[in-house]
Amino acid sequence: MQPKCKECDETFDNATLLFKHIRKQHYLDVRDCAGPSCDNHGHWCYCFECDTKFGKGHRSFDSYSALEQHMSCVHGLQVCFQLGVW
Repeated sequence: MQPKCKECDETFDNATLLFKHIRKQHYLDVRDCAGPSCDNHGHWCYCFECDTKFGKGHRSFDSYSALEQHMSCVHGLQVCFQLGVW
């Protein structure tokens, strides 16, 4: 299945387009890694709206499902990154 913003009932060809949609339409600064793989710490995606307990200006996530849960619980936005293998 394709990535989807459940709030807008809109599907996207890839996760990068969904991230762009979230930033433009929902004004939340969430991003994925720029390259084809995770960063040096094993993180795949980030929420720059939230600080961590260590004072970093973003939260890091190891999977799309973790980011989905964070966005739902913290920001009230329902999205789905149904991309198969992660």
